[in-house]
Amino acid sequence: MSRRFCRRRWLATGGASLALLLLAGTAAGVAWATAPDSRTESISAARPYTLTLAGLSKDGVSLVPVGQQGFTTSALVSASRDLTRISVAVVAAASGAFVVDVETYGPSGARVDQQWFDNEPFAAGQTRSFTVEWRPPAEVPAGSYTVKVGLFRPGPDWQVLYHWNDRAAVFALP
Repeated sequence: MSRRFCRRRWLATGGASLALLLLAGTAAGVAWATAPDSRTESISAARPYTLTLAGLSKDGVSLVPVGQQGFTTSALVSASRDLTRISVAVVAAASGAFVVDVETYGPSGARVDQQWFDNEPFAAGQTRSFTVEWRPPAEVPAGSYTVKVGLFRPGPDWQVLYHWNDRAAVFALP
């Protein structure tokens, strides 16, 4: 039997990090950690767990998670100290207009860049590509960087999250 899971990390009210583990199927021996203190709790198949979301927010805005909704995202990165180019592919599961959010996080886990495409139209099953360019400031450290991609409902606060890829790509900056 295969086990599938997806981990989300959001900024919760007060700036503390919240790790959210969504499980499909049986969860035997799975562990999760809440950042920043890395406490872990094992989830046992012997006891059912119910996850209730309260106070979930991103950048101080409450979010209503609606699941992955069948969307697929990935990213390819061409990185250098002068220019980092991130090419994102999004496969839509449904027709509609969405915000495509592309975020880059540095070695410390802090967001170093965010760019988005607002009100982008998709047809069901359509693949669209988006490219962002980031010119790393001289003060950013060398190390491992992570690209995260989200799809949100357009609007003033992006309050509905349709999809989040917490690790669309990882790249090294020399």
